[in-house]
Amino acid sequence: MKKEESRALQGMAVLIMMFHHFFLDRYIFPEGFLSHPDLTEHLAYTGRICVAIFSFVSGYGIYHVLKKSETIGKDFALMFKRIISLYLRLWLVIAVCVGLLNGILKIPTDWKALPLNMSAMEPTYNGTWWYVRQYLWMLLSAPFIKMVLQGDKKRRLIAAASAAALLFILLVFHKVASLNICYEWIRSHVQAIFNLIFFEGYLAAFLQDTKKEKFADKKLPAAVPLLLMVIALAVRYLTSIEAGESRQDILIVPVFIWGMVYLFRKAAFVEKFFGFFGKYSLYMWLMHAYIWFLTLIWITAYGSPVLYLVTNLVLSFIAAFILTNMEKLPGLFRSGGLHE
Repeated sequence: MKKEESRALQGMAVLIMMFHHFFLDRYIFPEGFLSHPDLTEHLAYTGRICVAIFSFVSGYGIYHVLKKSETIGKDFALMFKRIISLYLRLWLVIAVCVGLLNGILKIPTDWKALPLNMSAMEPTYNGTWWYVRQYLWMLLSAPFIKMVLQGDKKRRLIAAASAAALLFILLVFHKVASLNICYEWIRSHVQAIFNLIFFEGYLAAFLQDTKKEKFADKKLPAAVPLLLMVIALAVRYLTSIEAGESRQDILIVPVFIWGMVYLFRKAAFVEKFFGFFGKYSLYMWLMHAYIWFLTLIWITAYGSPVLYLVTNLVLSFIAAFILTNMEKLPGLFRSGGLHE
């Protein structure tokens, strides 16, 4: 998967995410606003696949970030650099939304909740920021994944010992009544499913990079991955019973991404379309829920779901465009980003 294809997948994922969030609950709309509320809501449930797409693509990209690093210390340094980069962007969004716009629009702000929002541990200002903390866990796991897949015997022993220590700590938290609150906190703040899908992305990049000669002469007709992608989407739709369900994505997303990459290579305009949004996907994610909150009542008053969706997409894109270009201001950020 090329960098341009990875960016296109991010762009597609953020558009799916916005549909997922904007139509997740039929009951927020005036009666009669949706012509087919059951279908729309079910499609929104299916859109939950976006989180797994981001996780897989992130794992794929992180492999290429770490593969040239020669020491464990350098591996962690690279991951901490990316963590800081993401948090700086989150704090910029908080400054704009909470510090500036809330003040201008006279929206009450619970300033006591600011630290937990800045850390994304309890994102009460914007619920979609939970993935910031999830991305934190995934990045912290990446050096250990590298130890297992690419390390020598010593590094694999370090990874195994670290995993054993973590399991022991979790067991103690679970069994000791006074520490059970720690266990419940971890359960509610770490979504292991996405760590596993992140690992799948990392593994896919590792296998593609190290086994490419083995598969160099084995080419499948494009119809095969495209057909499997359609089947994967159909299965995702049929199994999307709850809004936050993602277990099926462990199997579905690798197949779906495989098919999408084939589609990008057969239809370059599709890659360019989604790649355009991929460039701004980070800030579209961080901003769209806040914009939705501000515009929900007056946009839905027009009675058009299409207008509602398009307006929020456009406003989220404009906000993302402005914030992305703000990064070019001298001294604001060093080069780098969430999905480089």
